[in-house]
This record gives sequence, C-alpha cells and structure tokens, in this order.
Amino acid sequence: MKIPLRELEQVRQDPQAYLRKRERPKGDDFFRKSKYRTLQRAALYYHNAKGDLDKAKEYLQNAYDKFKDKRSLKDDFEKLENYAAAFENLGNSVFKVRDRLTLILPEGISRDLSITAEIPRLDLTLQDTQSGCSLRSQQA
Repeated sequence: MKIPLRELEQVRQDPQAYLRKRERPKGDDFFRKSKYRTLQRAALYYHNAKGDLDKAKEYLQNAYDKFKDKRSLKDDFEKLENYAAAFENLGNSVFKVRDRLTLILPEGISRDLSITAEIPRLDLTLQDTQSGCSLRSQQA
C-alpha cells in the first residue's frame, strides 16, 4: 500500500479510520473541482508558459468555465497577478515544475512502504542553489 507522506500522521493516529477512508468508492469528494486547485494549476501553467501572464490568465478563464459560480474569478486573477509579481521579484529561474520526489527507504521497509511527494516548483537561485516552492492557502 502506498501512503502519501502528508497522510502518515493520520495513519499513525487511527489506522482503521484511514483504511475506511481509502476504501471509499472512487469519485468521492476528494477529486471534485476546486477553485483553489484551479488557481494553483494556473500558477504552474504560468511557469510552463515561460512566464506569460496573459496565457496563464486565459488558462484560468477557461478552467473557470467548468464552475457555475464565477464571482471569484476576478479575485483569482488578482491572486495570479500577485503570484507572478512576487515570483518576478525573487529573481529566480524555474528549473522544474511538478517534479516528483521519491525517498529511498531501507530495504526492510521499502517492500511495504514508499514515500513520494510532488514539488510544485523548483527554482534555481542567483547563488546556483535550488529552492522549492509550496503552493498553500494563505492563513488569514
């Protein structure tokens, strides 16, 4: 069984509840459309489009066509613009987008468990070192 790193603490606290959650039929609320996830994808699309903000906005606009309520589109355009401006101010270059990280575990554990993660954006900094970016919701 593969367990995402972000869920390890949940498994440790209540393994039975975790298994019940995993055994739910597919198509449940986990994979529903999300405006926040759509905004995250638009931010990553901005990097795939070589920093073209207009293309990222067009991507966001097209993705919003799937939602009934489009009132937050204007706010999400502003968030995307702020994200692009903040990235430009960093002065970094994008090395990879959506890079998968796999941790190699000791042989005794690796037969039963694997740990993988996705790094949304991996940057090259001016000092020729790498830095990662986490796209999370902001706390109010």
